[in-house]
Amino acid sequence: MPIVVPGSVANLGGGFDTLAVAVQVYLRVTVVDVRDDGAGGLTVRSSTPPVSGPNALERAYAHIARKLGRRAPSVVVDVESDIPMAAGLGSSAAASVAGLRVFEQVTAPLPDSTLLDAATTLEGHADNVAASLYGGVVATAADRAVRVPMSFDPAMVMWVPGFVTKTDESRTALPASVPMADVVFNLGRTAM
Repeated sequence: MPIVVPGSVANLGGGFDTLAVAVQVYLRVTVVDVRDDGAGGLTVRSSTPPVSGPNALERAYAHIARKLGRRAPSVVVDVESDIPMAAGLGSSAAASVAGLRVFEQVTAPLPDSTLLDAATTLEGHADNVAASLYGGVVATAADRAVRVPMSFDPAMVMWVPGFVTKTDESRTALPASVPMADVVFNLGRTAM
């Protein structure tokens, strides 16, 4: 049975690094081989679109095995993703969550708090990973995340640019400080 993880859009309005929403584009991972050798490696046999070298799925699987100190099997997976990479739709967050879910599938279920902590450590902030973990609209603060109840099902239109932008590079364009009036304006809109 494949593991299906949604993409996400974060930094919703004034909710920078705190608000995100899961979107209907998905990363699907199918475990095709499990060897109970204790080596704890994950290998991507095939991937659509193709990825080369170490990736977030492999890093997440290895990270959670190390973090928990658990003996983990070697796993081979096939990956299929509708989530465009480096386009603001949480492709690396979805891959990190998928790596953790593969670990769960071949070992044992983990508490949501453990999954969120591991994924946040890997990604550097919780917004995208929380949306990919829990679905819907989420609000995050440090090591916690909650689903935001919605009285309607929001419709979204996504535009994916023809160029790639890595999150770390995008953040360098942000100012080091924000004027108080802008902060108050954004917080008010976020609360609404």
